Amino acid sequence: MTPLHIAAQSDHLHVVECLLEREDCKRTARDAFGITPFILAAKQKSRDIVNKLAPFNQLETLSKDALGACQGFQGTIVDFGNFHKENRVTKRSVFEILYAKDPSNPRKPAFTVLPKQQKAVDFRWIHLPANNMAWVEALLTKVFVEEGAHDVDAYIALERSFSHQHRGQQIHSHFMRPLCHTMPRTPKHSDDSDLSDVDHGPPAIIVSQSSGLGIDVGTGSGAEQHPLPSIPRTPVRTGTVSM
Repeated sequence: MTPLHIAAQSDHLHVVECLLEREDCKRTARDAFGITPFILAAKQKSRDIVNKLAPFNQLETLSKDALGACQGFQGTIVDFGNFHKENRVTKRSVFEILYAKDPSNPRKPAFTVLPKQQKAVDFRWIHLPANNMAWVEALLTKVFVEEGAHDVDAYIALERSFSHQHRGQQIHSHFMRPLCHTMPRTPKHSDDSDLSDVDHGPPAIIVSQSSGLGIDVGTGSGAEQHPLPSIPRTPVRTGTVSM
């Protein structure tokens, strides 16, 4: 256990901020049980510390190559629902999806993973164009924080599934091993502390590993009434940078 673990578990925001200023601070270090300071902060319902330790708020830790890859690739966002009998498709850079801030309010992200139009959107599908687990982890953590960071057990189970990645000798030979696992969601009670800024129901998270990486975020019962869409062809680009 590191000093950052202790500070996060004790809900000491100023100590966490002081430790994060050090270049030798290991932000994602794990204790003997495989728990990170971020997870300890979520268990303590420490909203400010959770936001400080979230991967999408640690832009300064990215290398130049990693930052260039985020800006050079685009993700596809497909909203399935009632949009004049058509689905709404938009494209944004991976940087904008994961790390960009709202120009009018730097404390808020420029892009929210959970759709704001709850009645119109049955579920949202986000396709990342590269087999990059750092992007997937940042995206799933962003969903976890946006929905209130209360379902810690489900997040831990999802995080541990990342160990199923097969690492070949070459960068482009990395892929996720086939995995199908049911992770029950913890129902949120009225007395639970809500760390989210908006009122969202618990989304259904599906990580698909064929033809790139896709994240399906369901917004309610509507997500169970529609079959999963066919996955479009992954954009081809040479010189993929792995983080």
